[in-house]
Amino acid sequence: SYDRYLKGVSQQGIVKASKVFMLDCVTDESREELLKDMEEYPGIAVSVGNKLTEILGLTNANLKKL
Repeated sequence: SYDRYLKGVSQQGIVKASKVFMLDCVTDESREELLKDMEEYPGIAVSVGNKLTEILGLTNANLKKL
């Protein structure tokens, strides 16, 4: 899922990649409501994506510019 996120960043931009990353981490039951929330509040994808990255312990990684 995180590899898919990084690939998405390089190909589609951070917002789109964050949406994909976030949707990979929710249950099917929550997916529709989350999609509606992301339409209303586009910044939520990046905020939650950053938090998921932090939870995974990937915030201290040195990443190359994509």
